[in-house]
Formats: sequence, C-alpha cells, structure tokens
Amino acid sequence: MVYHIIDWTAQPCPKGHVRVTLPHLPHGAYGPAKHVRRTMLPWFVGLQKDLEMLEVTEAGTWKDLADAHRDLVAASSSPSGLANRYGVIPFAFPAAIELDGLGALSDAMVCRRRHDKASVVSEKKVLLHGTDGQRDEFIRVWRQRTVNRVIELFEEVQAAERLAFGSKSCFFRLEQGRRSPVPDDDPDPNPDGAEDVRPVIHGFEEAEAGDEDDEEDVSMEGSED
Repeated sequence: MVYHIIDWTAQPCPKGHVRVTLPHLPHGAYGPAKHVRRTMLPWFVGLQKDLEMLEVTEAGTWKDLADAHRDLVAASSSPSGLANRYGVIPFAFPAAIELDGLGALSDAMVCRRRHDKASVVSEKKVLLHGTDGQRDEFIRVWRQRTVNRVIELFEEVQAAERLAFGSKSCFFRLEQGRRSPVPDDDPDPNPDGAEDVRPVIHGFEEAEAGDEDDEEDVSMEGSED
C-alpha cells in the first residue's frame, strides 16, 4: 500500500475574506476550533452544450436554477444531484433582496441571462482574452458598481427585515440599544454583558406570555427617544 505524504501549508482566511481553491486539492483545518466559523460555499456548476442541462444531470436544469435564483429560495437538489443535507427553510427569507444590476456576466452566473447572449459573451472575452489592463479595468469598474449597489439595497434589506420581524427585528433591537435575539441553534452566543433575551427561532413563533409586555416596553422606549 502506498501512502501519500502531504506537506500541509497554513492558509489562514481572515474574517470577511475569500479563499478560492480547487476540488482536487486536499484541504482541512486544525482543531480544536476556538470560535464558531460561519462560511458561505458557492458551488459553481457547469452547463452542457445545450445550455439547459446541468453538468450533473441529476442536479436538474438551468431553468430549475433560474427559478430558484428568481424566487430567492434553495434549489431542490445540490450540484451533485443529491438532496440538500443541511438546514434549509422552505420559503424565501423575508428580508432577502435581489442583487441585480452588476453586469451581463453576473446575471448569467445566477441564470438571469443565457450564456450565449452577445452582452455576456462580450464580457467573457474581456476576462478570458483581454489584456491585463482591460481585465483590471473591468474588475475595478465591477467592484465599484457592486459596492454602490450593495449600499443602496442594504436600506431595503433593513426595511424588509423590520417589517417581517417587528419588535424581534435585529435592526430594530440594535437601534434600541438591545441585543439581537439568539436563535436556539446558535452554538456560540456571547454572554458577556448580554441582555437576558430568550432564544427565538427566526422570529416566526407565536407570541408567548410576557412577550406583549416586552413589546409595550419597546414602544415606550422608542417614544421617549
């Protein structure tokens, strides 16, 4: 039996940064973990020549992904064709807002445009066949456009979240100087100096005894400000 010795190299990823790797590269993490690490894992998929069937046929079709992105819900299956194995809510998060207006290629990546449309192909040519200067300028403009768009839409996110969750809204409670409710499944609540807030699950549960009094207190605090 042949054993392959891997010379591991530390690649720390600071909070808010992005690490891009390849599926054939072994990767892992040293333990034990000292803090909870929350990650987003975009799983890009390929399209077959007809631009409709996905690379793994069991994963569905381009239209399936287009519908999911449009409705801001999870796809019915993972890119490998298996069912989603982790927690997923069966509806769109109430404060989810469409991030649009970033460019033709960005639209194609989330199935808003077909990959064979002229505007998408044009941007692909810049990135794949353009000069270093052309690519750098494209990325610089895209980044600035994206930052501006995110700042604009974040106000809509806050408004939608307040409307959906009322007095249990994260933004409402932060405005009141109170700590956001901690979900039951959060393994890393910070107890230091924290207000005594009973855990809730996404703010959808029915009001319990004593909640109405809390809401009255919040209203009074808001009126005094």
